[in-house]
Amino acid sequence: MDEGRHRRWRDPTHAGPNSIELNVAGASDAPGTPTKPVIRPREGGLLVAARTQLAKVSPATILTVGEEPENLSVLAALLRPTYRVLAAHSGTRALELAASDPKPDLILLDVSMLDMDGYTVLAHLKAHRVTRDIPVIFVTRLDQDDDQRRGLDLGAADCITTPLRPSILLARVRTQIELKQARDWMRDQ
Repeated sequence: MDEGRHRRWRDPTHAGPNSIELNVAGASDAPGTPTKPVIRPREGGLLVAARTQLAKVSPATILTVGEEPENLSVLAALLRPTYRVLAAHSGTRALELAASDPKPDLILLDVSMLDMDGYTVLAHLKAHRVTRDIPVIFVTRLDQDDDQRRGLDLGAADCITTPLRPSILLARVRTQIELKQARDWMRDQ
């Protein structure tokens, strides 16, 4: 291996035949180029190599759902620097967009909507094979424990109350996107 292009890292907590080794692309690679872990069996252990992708991976798609245009604009402004953002002004439109291409990687769903509340939208999403694996974060003005528990019981991945705190929103979105990517990767192995 060309040591000028790669760094080798060994997990100090795992010594011996089952050690974990990680080869990470170095500074000579283009900044921001995504990597995908590749796990291969090796004599007596695992070799985990992160290889640089030749093709650029498209950003995750997030569907924002709510009736308030200002709220959708704020969410879009926070998310667009990192993600592709779709918006739906009703529960019915959200269900259409969730089932079409590009399929969202995450849905930010307002609980309070007139045509169909967020709980009903979530129930429809979880009932259909095409949309059931899309994680949903409820965005709500309701800060009652019962309302948040109800959403989580129905299958929401998380709940965020308004007014939004940008750093918390972005951290929770990033976490859910990473979890979904990990689940998808494991499913495809």
